[in-house]
Amino acid sequence: MDQSEEFYGKVVMSSIDNSRNGVNVKEEENNIYPILTPNNVKLVHYPESQQLVIWLPDSGRLYDTITIEDVKSKDIIWNKKVDDILSGSIQLIINTLFLSPGDFRVSIVKSDSLVYRIYLKKYPQGVEPPVEKLQEISTPDVEKGPIIYRDGFGNILPDEDLILRDKVIEKMQAKFNRQVEFEGTVRSGTVRYMEGTRSISFYTEMGGGNCIFYIDIPTTDKWEELTGFKLSEREEIVKFVAEESVRKQTRSSGIYYLIGERDIVIMNS
Repeated sequence: MDQSEEFYGKVVMSSIDNSRNGVNVKEEENNIYPILTPNNVKLVHYPESQQLVIWLPDSGRLYDTITIEDVKSKDIIWNKKVDDILSGSIQLIINTLFLSPGDFRVSIVKSDSLVYRIYLKKYPQGVEPPVEKLQEISTPDVEKGPIIYRDGFGNILPDEDLILRDKVIEKMQAKFNRQVEFEGTVRSGTVRYMEGTRSISFYTEMGGGNCIFYIDIPTTDKWEELTGFKLSEREEIVKFVAEESVRKQTRSSGIYYLIGERDIVIMNS
């Protein structure tokens, strides 16, 4: 597809799916794998431009590639490294004027094999997309306040939906604001991972030969006991610490990391 040509027809999103290693990731697994939802995607149309805006549910550094595929021909018509088009820490903005009328699939690949797929349809210029008829639903009387549930003794029961929503929001904010700090000397010190009100300190020491330094990490059988984080979070946290260590503590090209069962090794090729 010629990306210099511009098509001003409107673009709409038809669906989103999330999968890992070819298996669909369900919404209830969001506490394990951060999934993409319609709330993370926005299509903007201006008189002279149009954009697909995506807010990734996790740090952009944890994603590999983003591609756009023509569903009919199955041709990859656009392919980028996520890091190359990242705006801030989680936002992606893509100009969609080069898309001709048709059906397209946007695929975003995460480093842990999680894949987000966004299905788009572009209409010819001047053709309005069909408007879905929304189902009428009853709304509570705002003046009467929220519904309060009580048990058989008249005691107020907690609103589980609100509690769950607040927990999800708190967890997302902690993920987006997580960071790694380094303390100590060149020879030895600590690497501190911080996520919300929780943190982990890892011992680090200078290495020899091609090893610049290494970071001790708890083994899988000791992870939850020593860190307070779930074992399902271990892989993502360790990789984040490794990537931040290379980014913040090294300046030369050719630096890479190796993750083992007991340590992260920062190497110089």
